[in-house]
Amino acid sequence: MNQPKTSMSLQSIFTSSRNIYTLFTYLLNHSVLNVIQLKEITYYQSLFLNYLGDNHKIQFNQSLLNELNKEFLLFLESNYKIQKSLLIDNSSQTDVLNTKKNKVKHFQIIFSKDLKNQTSNSILEYDLFLKNVSLIKCNSFKFKFNLHNISNSNNTFALSENNFKYQIKIPIGYYTYDQLLLQFSEKLNSVSKHNYNYSFQNNSIKNKTNIICKDTNGNSQMFNLYFFNNLNNMIGFSNNEYINNHSYITELDPCINIFDTIYVVIYINNEQLNLYKTSSNEYFTFYININENDYNKLLHFSFTKIIYELKSLNIIKFGIQFFDSFFNTINFNQYHFYLDLEFELSEH
Repeated sequence: MNQPKTSMSLQSIFTSSRNIYTLFTYLLNHSVLNVIQLKEITYYQSLFLNYLGDNHKIQFNQSLLNELNKEFLLFLESNYKIQKSLLIDNSSQTDVLNTKKNKVKHFQIIFSKDLKNQTSNSILEYDLFLKNVSLIKCNSFKFKFNLHNISNSNNTFALSENNFKYQIKIPIGYYTYDQLLLQFSEKLNSVSKHNYNYSFQNNSIKNKTNIICKDTNGNSQMFNLYFFNNLNNMIGFSNNEYINNHSYITELDPCINIFDTIYVVIYINNEQLNLYKTSSNEYFTFYININENDYNKLLHFSFTKIIYELKSLNIIKFGIQFFDSFFNTINFNQYHFYLDLEFELSEH
């Protein structure tokens, strides 16, 4: 079989066929497929695109559907080790959902990073094809905590000495507080045009840190610091600018674990599902609390109260977005995670 022609925009054709959708709904709700991963759905779509080829006005007929269903069922049987055959009736042109009144079906999807597209605003999007969804329940979330607390979004600050101003970038990575201070002072010393010496002094009793600047003769020298995107809060500074002084002392407790709380927002058909509201008037779907000692561990969170009741909604697109404790977006695109969602489908 040839590879799918992914350059063609044929999703509307895929979802518009009654036979395809009836078959699809049957498979999702079949008793032996109570758990199915999104990659199986996409595999079925890729089979369809293969058979479609270059013909945008494909004629759906019994022969094509039988061949398509045969290959897909073989794929499912081999992956799920199904002992009995699944029989699909393509000849019926009636809507099978109308034959059973008020019956509720449960369908579970396990999302992972294997299949997703990232938008410009860090929303990870998936294509779904679920009809008459009356309830969404979030069961669990699992991921390996190897996120970087210094990333492209918060690794930049600026220094000025007299008439010289420098923009400085800290290498991306995960830092402890002492490691971040060391990296900070090394960067300051490396760019100084006057060969000034920058150093941090920690007061463990008051939990304060003082940054000082001296010349080669040991004399104090004035300098200015400019912070962007919460890097100041991580070190313990409350302001974004510090000017016209030879030393600055932190006002806050340092916040190295910017993932102390990770906020998660779920989008259904591009609409945000809101369950919680923060003191900053930020809305989100659910959150998880993380200890910095859990770094590089596989974390698993289970939920019991994250439930959304809907009014028979047809779901075509699903999206998810992540935020750190400062409500900065987290780029989850390169990280592996699992989100276990359960959908309740009503038949009318």
